[in-house]
Amino acid sequence: MTPARDQDDALLDYLQRLPSEQFYRGRPGSPEALADAENEFQFTFPADYRALMESSDGASIAGNGSHLRLHSLDVATNENPDEIMEKDLPGMFGIGSDGGGSLYYYDPHNRLGHGPWALFLVPMSDFTEEESIFVGKTLTDVINQVVAGEDFHRRPTLGKRDQ
Repeated sequence: MTPARDQDDALLDYLQRLPSEQFYRGRPGSPEALADAENEFQFTFPADYRALMESSDGASIAGNGSHLRLHSLDVATNENPDEIMEKDLPGMFGIGSDGGGSLYYYDPHNRLGHGPWALFLVPMSDFTEEESIFVGKTLTDVINQVVAGEDFHRRPTLGKRDQ
């Protein structure tokens, strides 16, 4: 196995060991559907996202401070690009919600300067870069922080980071 595959397997093993109230696993995803989505959007998803979506087409990971509800691939691809997202957050790819009115999204092309495929959280009521919160460089980082109890809404928004 490659080191990246080992890391992805470790993430899946870690999630499967969590109690059912912390990790809900959906039905297995389709590698073909992932490839179709990558062709449609003309990018390759990060390995940890691919591995999780193949194992569970949609998932819920809960912590004491934050929650990550990954959309199924069908929902994610049907909502991207969304008219509002293209206007206010062009080039971003929504992957889920926090269950409380905010959207998790990827920045595939590093437009926001935190690295390609960095993850952000933004309130759906104020869908802007300025109100976005940087939550992690990878999905694995975000999952680890959610499980550890991190409350992402206590972090500064991108618009307030320099103030």
